[in-house]
Amino acid sequence: MICVYPDFYRRFACKAGDCLHSCCRGWEIDVDEESSAYYRTLPGKLGCELRAALKQEDGVWHFRLKDGDRCPFLREDGLCRLILELGEQALCDICALHPRFYGELNEFEFCGLGLSCEKVCELLLSSSEPLRFVLDDEPEPIDFAALLRRMGLEPAEELLRFTPRPTQGRYRELLRRMAETEPIDAAWPEELAALRE
Repeated sequence: MICVYPDFYRRFACKAGDCLHSCCRGWEIDVDEESSAYYRTLPGKLGCELRAALKQEDGVWHFRLKDGDRCPFLREDGLCRLILELGEQALCDICALHPRFYGELNEFEFCGLGLSCEKVCELLLSSSEPLRFVLDDEPEPIDFAALLRRMGLEPAEELLRFTPRPTQGRYRELLRRMAETEPIDAAWPEELAALRE
């Protein structure tokens, strides 16, 4: 397999306590079978807390969230007790991998970073240069057109250029679609309303 990832992929590091929209709040956290077995056998106070926090529904383990839909191991300072007390190797799969994701197509494995993470968005938007991709077997990053050609596709030139057409209709459509998404926080609906006005 040839791994393909955006040029900023290896610079990603969780913001932890500096994150305003932590993935440790508001999301159900599924726990893989191997991690749940480890958590259920851990001795001591933390082991007792882990067993109390774990819940199995329909064959899937997850953490019972605390008030405010917070992970029970998310401290007030935004840091993870499991990492601090047991080390990163103790994280369940979803916590260790998020926001990374992987997909395969033919001989290529695509390694991505989800835009639900504010650090990923910061990395993506921090450069005014075009996004480039790193392939394990290429000496230098390549652009999207070169990536498509490498995959055996011949991209139509007009599909590779984005030309914004800012009209009121397009903005209305964008705001309509944004209103259909799940609010990231209480301020989101108010911000959308202000943009609509």
